[in-house]
Amino acid sequence: MKKKTFSSKIKLAQSSLLCAVVIIVSLLESLFDFAMHVPGIRLGLSNVVIASSIELLGFVPSICIVIIKAMFAGITRGVTAGMMSFLGGILSFVAMYVCIKSRYSPFGYLGVGIMGALCHNFGQFIGAFIIVGDAIIAYSPILFISALITGCITGISMGILNPRLLLALNKTKMQNIGA
Repeated sequence: MKKKTFSSKIKLAQSSLLCAVVIIVSLLESLFDFAMHVPGIRLGLSNVVIASSIELLGFVPSICIVIIKAMFAGITRGVTAGMMSFLGGILSFVAMYVCIKSRYSPFGYLGVGIMGALCHNFGQFIGAFIIVGDAIIAYSPILFISALITGCITGISMGILNPRLLLALNKTKMQNIGA
């Protein structure tokens, strides 16, 4: 019983840490919105953290992180940004979860990054369609081409950062269990 309580405390600490990191990354990305000059297009580097969360913590803690990130976007950038973050985040999360948890995964981090970006932009497209109607259809090629580019950047970042992040978080877990 004591081990389970200790393990759940570690999982809560790791969830909290990844939640803080995803919010910081999201905040930093919003600073680059002005540099890109293209509405609705961001690098999506918070997907790197979400992918680590999926691998380390599983479904429930990871979806909670996605929801908290969307709430943060809503509080700091308005209701529309919160809705776009929620719709895109949920679809992206489901796609990345399926890709990562597939028994036979031909995707690799690059495929996970691209699927996450495509689904995130599709969720944003749905949100924009609800708000502005079919006028958004003309903008969809830009959204989906940018998703391929940003998904590649995110996937490459995942391949570099996730193994190190997972190793660091698991190493901390193992040190605490041995104590």
